[in-house]
Parts: sequence; C-alpha cells; structure tokens
Amino acid sequence: MKKKIVLFIIFILSMLAIVSCNKGLIYLENENGDTGSKTRENFEYTHSDDKLVEYNVLYGDYLQYSDGYLYFFNGMSDFINGSSNTLMRYNVKTGNITTVCPDPLCGHNTGDCPFFGTQHTYYLKNNKVSFNRAYLTDKTKPDGYTPIFWLGFVTYDMKANKFTVHRRYNDFDETGGNIMQLYVDNYRYFYDNVHDEKTDTWKTLLTRMNLDTSEILRLSEDDVSFEISGLPDINTKFLFELDSRIYMTDINTIYSTDYEMKNKKVHATGNFAFDVKTDGKYIYYGVKTDMKSAYKIQNVRRMNFDGTDDIDLGIVTAQFQITDKYIYYLTPDEIAIGKSRVSGYGLPEITLYESEVRRCNHDGTNNESVFKFEGDMEYYRFSGYPPIVIGNYIYGLYHYWTDSNGDGVFENDDLYQSGGNGDFNIMRINIQTGEIYYIRVD
Repeated sequence: MKKKIVLFIIFILSMLAIVSCNKGLIYLENENGDTGSKTRENFEYTHSDDKLVEYNVLYGDYLQYSDGYLYFFNGMSDFINGSSNTLMRYNVKTGNITTVCPDPLCGHNTGDCPFFGTQHTYYLKNNKVSFNRAYLTDKTKPDGYTPIFWLGFVTYDMKANKFTVHRRYNDFDETGGNIMQLYVDNYRYFYDNVHDEKTDTWKTLLTRMNLDTSEILRLSEDDVSFEISGLPDINTKFLFELDSRIYMTDINTIYSTDYEMKNKKVHATGNFAFDVKTDGKYIYYGVKTDMKSAYKIQNVRRMNFDGTDDIDLGIVTAQFQITDKYIYYLTPDEIAIGKSRVSGYGLPEITLYESEVRRCNHDGTNNESVFKFEGDMEYYRFSGYPPIVIGNYIYGLYHYWTDSNGDGVFENDDLYQSGGNGDFNIMRINIQTGEIYYIRVD
C-alpha cells in the first residue's frame, strides 16, 4: 500500500513541476462550443488516411486521437484547489480547438463538470472517455480536519452526452494497479487493486467491467503484480483484441482467450517481457538489447501468429507505434550538452535523449529518417509522454534548454517545457516538409 501511495505522490509532484515556454508560438483561440471553421495564421493541412492501428492495449497517454480529433488536457488538473483545466479536442483538419465538456458556461473547476478531477490518464474508445476521478469536495469529515475526496471511475459518452459513475472508491489504493487497459465493445479489461482482509494485503487482479451495467467480473484469483529491481510490474499482461479473442502474455508465452478468459490457446513461446503489439496481421515484440541496462531499449521483431517466420526488423528503440502503413519509432541516442546546476536534476551533466523520429514499412524495409532535432532545434526534445503520429503529422509535448549566459552550465531557468498550467502548447511536425507549427491553448 505504501508503494502505491508513493507512486501516486510522485506522479502528482512530477506534473506540478512542469514549467512552460511562450517563445515563437502561434496562438489559437479557445472558444467553448465553437464548431465553425476559422482561418489560422500559417496553418496548413495535407490529408493522409494513415492512422494508428486500434487493436492494442491503451496506456492512457496524454495525447490521443479519434475520428479526426486530437485529445489532450490543457494543463494539470489541480484536484485540491479546483483548476479550470479540462479535456480539449483539436480538429486536425481545421485547427479548431473546443472543450469536450459541452456546457459553454462551465468553469470546469467543480464536480459539476464531468472532467473535473481527472489526472490526465484517460482512455478513449468508441466515442467514450473513461478515467479515474479524484477531487476535494467542499465538505469535511466530522473531526473537522480531514477533507473528503470524491474518488471514482467514470465514463463520458461524447456521442450521447451521457456521464456515468461506474464505481466509487474508499481510498487512493483502490484506484488502480497498472495503467494498461483494454477496451473491447462494452467491456473494460484492467488491473484492479483489491484488499484481502484476511492477510491485510493488497492484490492486483485481472478484472473485467461491463460499461453498460458497471458489473465487475474477476478474471484471476492470484496477485499478478511483482517487482523488478524495486519497480512494480505485471506478470500477466493484456495485449490486444482480434477476432473476438483477448490476447495476453505471461512473459514466456503469447496466448488468447474468449472474453471470459476461457478457451485458452497458446500461439507462441519466447521472451515477451517488453512491448508486444499487432497490426492485425502479425505480432510485433521487443527484445531487450542490453540486459545490464536499466532502460527499456529493445530490438523489435515480427512474427506470424503461430510464432513462425520470426524476423528482426532492424529497429532499436524504447518505444514504437504502428500505423496502417508504417512503424514509427524514436532513436535511443543520448548526448550530454553541458554541466548541470539545476536543482533536483540528479546528474552532473544535462543529457538529451531520442533526437530522431524514424519510420519503416511493416517488414522493416525502407527505413528512413522522418525528423531530427538539429540546427536551431538541437537542444529540443519531446517531453515525457510519447508523441503521436496522425497522418502526415507528428504531435507532441516538448522541452528545450537554453544556455542563457553561454558558460556551458545550465541552471533552473534554462529549461522550458510545454504542458504547464496556464501555458500549454503542442509541437506539430509536418512529416513531408519538416515544417514545425505550435499549437497553444490557454
């Protein structure tokens, strides 16, 4: 239980620590309920049908895409003080930005707003947004000192404009065992934290929720959580859904079951401790390149669903995305740019990682560079959450360093990072031209 509380506190503090920049940005107006087209200075759009495949497990990423819109939160949701940040959607074709909350008069700073209290981990599937909610109410417990939190799991149906509370929690330990979740039809497959009263311990159990009825079905009795080098992990992982089958891995095998976790069929054996994804035709999986390294640098391979024709795609990366046409990934390079005098940085030198975006065909051929941070953008990088590829564009939060006095030593004020409260911006990169466009939301 202490481990889960510490992880939650670390997450909150890391988000509150985000600072932001406002140099060279193109401002887009934010108007609730605005569905009309507006002309944007320097805005251009070239259409492409290419998009991320939708079979795979969701990680609740900051930037998500669905049906022509990029979704994101415009800053940190302060669940204690009641911030007005909320879920936004950006029309990739027109550049329009609107709030997902349909009320044009809503301040997005009380429990009346369906997205108030969301901590940026949300799941977008089938026109529904699903997420845990946590916010401080205006009430206190009888002792007069302990505040009351509203804790629960909810969904918002954007098409039907319907908000549903599926579950209320008693404390933060119940709010989740792992961020990976799989959404299939009206089902949510997730890792639930369950308290065992007999042993006074917490277990992480495979669980299915019916999003129509809120009914819970336990799919495992044994705890699936464990630790590697002191870090939490899961020994049974949801992977993807295909042809009415749920695909999973126990690290040593990839297998599938029906929606009730019955009729198990083993498809392949091997080492599947890292990323495993599908494009609907093949299984792609990562093998760690350096077993002594603490980082998840993996070599990506592809095989048939029965484990045959296993090939090395020549991709080495920490993360990759599969679209209908390509595999996109970030190179795992690193470079030290100067000494650190930044409080809390923890390393003697400022080091930048993943300078290049590359892509290749699904069989690894035609591997090419898409974009590289160099020249005037040498000290820029994507921040925290992975960028997302939508058609001809890459969208991502970003940061950059500026050696303000040119002495080769970086200090606190030399870091600028998008995604902060009151100053939220997204970098958009045109894959065809390399042109960069900045999206800002106040």
